[in-house]
Amino acid sequence: MIRIGIDIHGVADADTAFFAELSKLLVKNGHEVHILTGSEKTPELEKYLRQELGLHWTHLFSITSHHRAAGTEVTEIRGNPHMDEALWNRAKAEYCKENRIQLHLDDSAVYGKEFVTPYAKYYASRRPVKKKKIAIIGGSFNPITTAHLSVAEAVLKHLPEIHQVWLMPAYLHPFRKHRDYASERIRMIRLAETDRIRYFGYEIDHRLSGVTYETFSRLLEDPDYRHRYDFHMVIGSDCVLDFDRKWRYAEQLARLVKFIIVPRPGYSLDRYTGLLSGPPHMILKDAAMPDISATMIRRRLRRGQPVRGLVPEEIGKFIMSKRLYQENDAPQTGETGKGGNVKEEGTSLTPEFFSRPAVTVDVAICTITDDSLDVLLIRRKHPPFAGCWSIPGGFLEIDREEGLRDTAARQLEAETGLKDIYIEQLKTYGNVGRYPRMRVITTAYFALVPYEKIARQHIRPAPDATEARWFSLKDYPDVLADSDDGLAFDHDLILSDLLQRIRGKISYIPIAFELVPEKFTWPELRKVYEIVLDKPLDATNFKRKIRSMYKIRELRSRAPASTAGRPPAFLRFEGMRDIYV
Repeated sequence: MIRIGIDIHGVADADTAFFAELSKLLVKNGHEVHILTGSEKTPELEKYLRQELGLHWTHLFSITSHHRAAGTEVTEIRGNPHMDEALWNRAKAEYCKENRIQLHLDDSAVYGKEFVTPYAKYYASRRPVKKKKIAIIGGSFNPITTAHLSVAEAVLKHLPEIHQVWLMPAYLHPFRKHRDYASERIRMIRLAETDRIRYFGYEIDHRLSGVTYETFSRLLEDPDYRHRYDFHMVIGSDCVLDFDRKWRYAEQLARLVKFIIVPRPGYSLDRYTGLLSGPPHMILKDAAMPDISATMIRRRLRRGQPVRGLVPEEIGKFIMSKRLYQENDAPQTGETGKGGNVKEEGTSLTPEFFSRPAVTVDVAICTITDDSLDVLLIRRKHPPFAGCWSIPGGFLEIDREEGLRDTAARQLEAETGLKDIYIEQLKTYGNVGRYPRMRVITTAYFALVPYEKIARQHIRPAPDATEARWFSLKDYPDVLADSDDGLAFDHDLILSDLLQRIRGKISYIPIAFELVPEKFTWPELRKVYEIVLDKPLDATNFKRKIRSMYKIRELRSRAPASTAGRPPAFLRFEGMRDIYV
């Protein structure tokens, strides 16, 4: 019997006839069809699914009904249910797991990130259509203000060819201004939506870095959008004056995206002759951006001052009901790594802003290259320790609801593209002063990877690093001694502890097998031990010792001959031997 799950959101836009026939055939032949919906489970809904969409099912699961029964807060925004998106996605994933769904079909690849169940994405019809012009306004929207909506309305008024304006909140912000109220930011934008001004969660859904060029490069190639929409980006004149000089990949971005520029008081573009000064970019000379900022609103709320007229009325009521921004919500800065590094130029962070320490993870990735045990380091682009080398890492992000090891594994995959490899906690470091601007406690992990596996990966530095390079774990101090490019923070201590840990454990734990290919030879394995222990080993005694501790299977295949004589047989590690004392 087949158990299939189908999310109905978007079915009508994709191929209603196909899903109607598919569900009919499956049910008719005794299989299970689980329909998942966000709408409230009512007789009217079931009638619509059967009569309008022609769907058949054996089980109907409503995420909204499920959460309301469990006591979760579910609000209505223009007739549509809304709740914390993490709870929404998790409910779908847990339902499929509990009901042993063999394949779940959905219209969004984003939701699949939560799934253990096999997952497939379906796409809407690719029939040629005239592309709709969409203007995107990006920002923290923490909170959304009347200025945001005024800009969107001005774009729609002065450029009638624009179909809609989409408000795209950043997942990561350079100064971490929106970490405290992640789900609330989304809800506030939803409350402010109109028929032509819509929420667009692309960066949040895909957990993107916040680099505009990277976001649009991905968006413009996304099969969900590239056939349907022609995207423009809306920015204020204050951003334009810094565009050529400060924006990452400015030249490429100017060629990639059409910009709509809205004047802002105090930032005249009369003498601007930069990348955005001519077609296809355009300046809305008859429009103006109100001088209202989210920072101003948060400051007024902390002081107990009114914000009437600065935010839409519904947003003001929501802020008051949730008591948002009424305590110190100072921006939090990052330490290292993708998803945790932030640009810090122009900040004035001082210790009194931080009542609690920040928590990070660092992941030292090690491999064997030639005759050396190497570790991957990145060169930092921004202060503190700009230009110095550091271990990749990042912040523990509260809204992800993940543990330290999960954060470390995510950072490892982000840096190298590798997952499901050996990773182990090293030690926690929390000395006062290890980070110059605030109190940061980090838990260090290390990962061991065969070079043959990592050589196939294109290791790119994080957006806030200038390069990534392998260094000998034993000799890196000598390499860096003749330059000013030392190690950041207390990473010298971490690497020293790491070398001692690996040397200590290799004699009684099978971590050496994480540094050789799945099929290896005795000389390859002995070389790993010799490099780590920094001494030669007798081949006969080494083989006897390893066989006494581990199950080693000799395969029929042999390594390519490199010298005269019979080439060595390939081996495979099959676990530790049972040793009883």
